[in-house]
Amino acid sequence: MVSIDLDSKLMASKMRNEFLYKQFVKAGYLLPPAEKIFDKLRLVNFRRSACVDRSLLFPSEFIYGLDSKGHDVIPITVEVLIAATTLYVPNETEHALNVAKRMGYNASCSFQRAAIGLESQNKLPKFKAAFISNVPCDYSADTFNQIFSKRKIPVYNFILPSEYNINTKKFMKSQFEQFAKRIYEDSKGDIRMDIDKLREAIKYSNDSRKNFLDGINHMKGPGRLIKGTEFVNYNLFCSGGFGSKEFVTISKKFSKELGERRKYLETNKVNKSEKPRICLIHFPPYSYLDFLKNIDSQGDIVAAEINSIWWDEIPYDDPFEGLAIKMGAKSGVGWSLKSRSEVIHRHILEEFNIDGVIYIQHMFGTSCPLASEGCVSRLKNEIDIVNKKFNKDMLVEVVPIDCICSTSVPANVDTRIDSFFETLRLRKGQPPFWLERFEN
Repeated sequence: MVSIDLDSKLMASKMRNEFLYKQFVKAGYLLPPAEKIFDKLRLVNFRRSACVDRSLLFPSEFIYGLDSKGHDVIPITVEVLIAATTLYVPNETEHALNVAKRMGYNASCSFQRAAIGLESQNKLPKFKAAFISNVPCDYSADTFNQIFSKRKIPVYNFILPSEYNINTKKFMKSQFEQFAKRIYEDSKGDIRMDIDKLREAIKYSNDSRKNFLDGINHMKGPGRLIKGTEFVNYNLFCSGGFGSKEFVTISKKFSKELGERRKYLETNKVNKSEKPRICLIHFPPYSYLDFLKNIDSQGDIVAAEINSIWWDEIPYDDPFEGLAIKMGAKSGVGWSLKSRSEVIHRHILEEFNIDGVIYIQHMFGTSCPLASEGCVSRLKNEIDIVNKKFNKDMLVEVVPIDCICSTSVPANVDTRIDSFFETLRLRKGQPPFWLERFEN
């Protein structure tokens, strides 16, 4: 077998980034380095498409089922757009945060403050509509209602119930049916739901789901197949790809490449990494990339919560009911605390041979529903359960660091991470000091 450089970026990652940039450009949002990085794509020549905003949990399949006068409708997630901006043009994000602050907008979430700042400068895409769910972030509804009400753009608030049963399934299905009817009326016929197209989008989503699961399952074995800094954003950055034909190709490439790397490790005398195996919970911080690089250099990030695919294959005979089933998957709805803890976290902790867990608790603490003390408590409880079940000794480190606001980086964050890894190395019977640091 041809030698494989496990540190090289996957071709699937490059395809994913191109896909994301094309979506941004079609929506009318061009990051400054886009033309330089992807010049061969001739991004500026792409036809502008109708785009709608979606929150992270609103199913992108629904939007791919929409038709705008014979053309596709592009789903854009503002949080992903802002994350990409922070990665490639951090000054743009910082300026947006300062603009929002001068306006007196003090939402605890820096993503929302940045969105307000970009909107006030007329830099967000020209959305035709917005589909927002109350979970995982119930604060985002107020922010985006404020943004879109000024533009007189229709906003559809999807309510995710706290429990899933036959009645709540019917309720969620009825919301999808009403949204399909209302967007046709609100757009005066410019955008309509095409049921056949929606069924096709669900089929594409099912294919992508299977491919990604196949690829991620290769991460369960010993050693490291991909850099953690490359892996942690995989599904977050392209969560809006589920339902597109192009995403099927990307996910298939992802699975194939990780499968080849797993086979390479198993059939060749390659020294498998003995670094601590790390699970990253919550969004990674884009404000301080050295934080992630530090983790990546001392441990192997083999699992990330955002890459979990917790839903089953989606039925598509009755597509609105199928999407309702997706939203109520497993033991909880969406990303409820119970669902995340029992379905996502426990699965990761049990099956990926984790040594340590790093939980990103956003600087504003309980103001973020994904980083509350309740979330931390439930995670620690799951770690205790798995430790007892498998006689393990997993360690958890809760790190308060903001996602995109660079002024909120704690001074001692690197020291805390270094101490965390020293303890993990001792537990694995290794020297406490990071020897590579001195060798380099």
